[in-house]
Amino acid sequence: MHTTIDQDGAVYAASGATLNNIVLHGGLLSISTGTIITGGITYTSGTIDVTDLKYAGSGSQQISVGADNILTITEGDVTRQIALLGDYSGSFSVSAASDGSTRIDYGAPAPCYCRGTLIATETGETPVEDLKTGDHVRTASGALRPIRWIGYRSYDGRFARGNPDLIPVVFTKGSLGNALPRRDLTVSPLHAMFIDGYLIPAHCLLNGTTIRRGETGETLEYFHVELETHDVLLAEGAPSESFVDDHSRNMFHNAASFAELWPDHEPEPAQYCAPRLEDGATLEHIRARLALPESVGTTNSAVTIHIDSITARSIEGHVTLPHGATDAPALDVFMDETFIGSVLPDRPADKPGDRPATRRFVFGLPRRIALTGNECFRVRESQTSARAKAA
Repeated sequence: MHTTIDQDGAVYAASGATLNNIVLHGGLLSISTGTIITGGITYTSGTIDVTDLKYAGSGSQQISVGADNILTITEGDVTRQIALLGDYSGSFSVSAASDGSTRIDYGAPAPCYCRGTLIATETGETPVEDLKTGDHVRTASGALRPIRWIGYRSYDGRFARGNPDLIPVVFTKGSLGNALPRRDLTVSPLHAMFIDGYLIPAHCLLNGTTIRRGETGETLEYFHVELETHDVLLAEGAPSESFVDDHSRNMFHNAASFAELWPDHEPEPAQYCAPRLEDGATLEHIRARLALPESVGTTNSAVTIHIDSITARSIEGHVTLPHGATDAPALDVFMDETFIGSVLPDRPADKPGDRPATRRFVFGLPRRIALTGNECFRVRESQTSARAKAA
């Protein structure tokens, strides 16, 4: 047998079956000790399930460097070896399958929320682990969208502590400015937050104090929420991405449930709702801004402010008002910490009766400003509005 296992594909090879020159690219390969593999396995991403290797909770793996890499999996007193082809500089992880066998994953772990994270829904905030397919979540734009699928993954804490791609990141209360998140928010390192119109992985925002590495405990559990298209959810009030399948679905224990829910689904290239930002001057500006004391503290205002897009001529966004509020405050706009003007969010963005209410704003950039792509913009409630409110 000579085959490529792509995303959502699966091959089940029992003892005695022969596999030749397998390419595992995002799918599932199920084998046993008696499966005959000739020519090795080219393993770019996806999952290998060793059906007769019982998961002992203390898995470890080693990759030998050379033309014929040998993947060594040790569970308790039992060791299995699999011959691989290619260069394996990425991360391997070991976990238990639903039947107790050992699963091996390779590639970047999927971005996720930790257990207990509160997600905004049409009925209020709900812990991510209690969400169900079909529930409606509220996006950062104020829209209500149904959940298409929820992924679940757990890791042995002892293993996770040795893998920086798994150790969660904690955004402490208020660390993103505008009193967000409203409680400590814990996500996986590759999970992206939506800041100033960009999707920024959590590990890119680490500062060791207000945004820091978290604890793994005995078991590390991750959940993610998929909509029909990629979007920005509200996690502990903070804009944060939904799941997008970039060949990472099989990293979840319940990946097979997606095909059961959507048997006619055809895999498509991952499409993100906003540009991703992982390096460069703009990221450094954002990191520096979040390190300012005023970005960390709490505020008496229940208004939250979101930048949705930045173009050569304007900044567009919206504010979310507290329940019952109808008037939005004036906003001050800053570029690289320099005040450049004010704007009033005076454009309705809600359907009648939707709560919390939102108001949109469009700020036209002064003609004197010629963007280079390295600017960092920030929008906050006008100090005049804040003083009037306090009075």
